[in-house]
Amino acid sequence: MEENDVRLLPLLTNLIEKRVDEEAIVGRIRDEQLAERLKLLYGVYWRGLIEHNALDFPLLISLACDLLNRFPMIARHYRVVYPHICVDEFQDTNVSQFEFLKALVGTEPSGFFVVADDDQIVYQWNGASPERLDELRAMFNMTSLELPQNYRCPTAIIDIANKLIACSLRNYLA
Repeated sequence: MEENDVRLLPLLTNLIEKRVDEEAIVGRIRDEQLAERLKLLYGVYWRGLIEHNALDFPLLISLACDLLNRFPMIARHYRVVYPHICVDEFQDTNVSQFEFLKALVGTEPSGFFVVADDDQIVYQWNGASPERLDELRAMFNMTSLELPQNYRCPTAIIDIANKLIACSLRNYLA
């Protein structure tokens, strides 16, 4: 590993969060040299964590997802022990977190409840996407309940925020 490789850690983390395995990296990155370097670093990073008996958060989520997919009876066990799952700030989930939730919840999401605000997606840099809420609704045929009254902020702040959102949407769509 070279000293400059540290700067590639965010890219590596992004690939892990998108659940791109080592072999698929070359097909996901246009720059072939960078792709080969990331593929090499992926293996080095993974072996280094194993060597130190450590995991970072993205790998922890990814491995938990792999575990539930590989052994569905573990997910079923958790559904029995914890029949209700609530996720707050769902709008900020990334691909691996959503994959984990899908594996955990299964196909009968009777006790699955999320709280989200599609106007408040903060972590797009980290893989969050407004489309994930739509995918969730379609996948689980979930009912949306909108709460238009905000009890945390005064009306004046909400009005200003809505004007900023409208302005940035106009700029984004222009």
